[in-house]
Amino acid sequence: YSWRTEQTTELLEDLVNAADSAQQVNSADPYFLGSIVLTKEPDQTKADVVDGLQRLTTLTILLAVLRDLAEDDDLKHSLQSKVRNPGNKAEGTESEYRLTQRERDKLFFQENIQTTDAIPKFIRGTVPKHSSEVRIFENAKQLHCALKKRTKDERIRLGRFLLTRCYVVVVETPSLESAYRIFSVLNSRGLALRQVDLLKADIIGEISSASRRRYTDKWESIEEEMGQENFQQLFNHIYMINRRSRPPTSSASDYRKGIIGKDTCRSAEENRKSFVDDTLPKYKDCFDVVTEDSVDDAKAGATNESLEYLRRLPSGENHWIPVAMEAIRTFGSDIQSLNRLFPALERLAYAMYLERRTREQRVARWAQVLRVMEQGLDSVLEATKLSKSENDGLLERLDLPIDNDRRRVLLLRLDNILAESGATYHYPRITVEHVLPQNPNDDSQWIKSFPDSEKREEWTNKIANLVLLSRSKNSRASNFDFERKKREYFEKGKAPRFEITNQVLKHQTWTPRVLQYRQADIIDCFRKEWQLN
Repeated sequence: YSWRTEQTTELLEDLVNAADSAQQVNSADPYFLGSIVLTKEPDQTKADVVDGLQRLTTLTILLAVLRDLAEDDDLKHSLQSKVRNPGNKAEGTESEYRLTQRERDKLFFQENIQTTDAIPKFIRGTVPKHSSEVRIFENAKQLHCALKKRTKDERIRLGRFLLTRCYVVVVETPSLESAYRIFSVLNSRGLALRQVDLLKADIIGEISSASRRRYTDKWESIEEEMGQENFQQLFNHIYMINRRSRPPTSSASDYRKGIIGKDTCRSAEENRKSFVDDTLPKYKDCFDVVTEDSVDDAKAGATNESLEYLRRLPSGENHWIPVAMEAIRTFGSDIQSLNRLFPALERLAYAMYLERRTREQRVARWAQVLRVMEQGLDSVLEATKLSKSENDGLLERLDLPIDNDRRRVLLLRLDNILAESGATYHYPRITVEHVLPQNPNDDSQWIKSFPDSEKREEWTNKIANLVLLSRSKNSRASNFDFERKKREYFEKGKAPRFEITNQVLKHQTWTPRVLQYRQADIIDCFRKEWQLN
């Protein structure tokens, strides 16, 4: 369950407004809650929810809140009958909950939401720890708080409207694949169905009922630990590793095959058990090392430094992650190989980032590296090597004015090179400052030092003129002449300094000649660090 209070509040406000749109509830316009997609065998009464779980869960919470706020016992009983079917002995039907959550949330939901008079005590208690339980708690509290402020008659009106004037379109299909195709063309409100949800249904569904609970718990424990977003990303990276391409967006079967493959030597159940027992935990560990941890070895300094630099790249550039994961899996016990490989991965990632490669170009380039991973280190290093055009393009890009959205990442990387000690910074705020200001005053020393306006504008955004500050910039000081600007921004005692910024203090003047030498030195630093020709 993923809905946050924003989605829940929006739904409640929509329902209240719709209920209040007519003088009598029975004359109010019907309210469409969207479509839900179910898988159900023709001879079965129960169905699995493929799409619509968020709305069904939230509506159940809403009915339960209205139930526990009801002052009339008959009304309370009527609302509860929509949460739990009371059954009928004459008809031979059992009492049962109308909506059942997944196994790990089932009892929690029944005890705290679906049991009469449970909600007031529940929302006064301690906030749960697990993500789904936290969402249930927050939304129950939000709905209870909002509806308690309304009058008895307003709550009765809302409950009646909900049960008599609200509708869904129910789509039933016997297979998961057809359910996904249906889902992909329907417009549904709320959070999008994730591919990993369908994958889970496929994998766990193939495991016999005797073992299913254990494997469900394994799966959900990993998901709980990682969080939903990272968990989905993990599967996308596994797909990239296996298929050397981006995951499909419209085919559940292609996605499944790309994740678990097809093992002709084992049954479908054995293949899926192996995935949950071995493949998933193994790649989860690799993902953790690559995205937030480090290689746990004192000799892995070069690897961990390169990982730190790679993580600074924007999330849209994260196609290096599956390659790094597979490198950890393949060469994890060979620290020397990792120390040679990861700086090469970092160089390639930065080269594509600075040259603004398209997503398709980046995926294709990393796919080349993945294809040779099993052939050994030399083959992988060869695949990561920059071609002559890539090498020359990177050197050319470094000598041009730097785009605003790439300055900070590149300057931090340069500062690490200059510091010569793998320096990392954890300042709460890091900003980029132009030494030669972007808009100098007409009567300033800057105009005298840089009389050619075109050259001055070109130098303004080159890397030689950019430095880092560990505090917010003083916009009033940005146009000061060089000596005063040094005192204001960079001198000792003002703020912690970066090595790249310390270099500014060594200069007595800031002229085109100084910048030419500085630019050449900086490019030479990158040339040596990234082994550029």
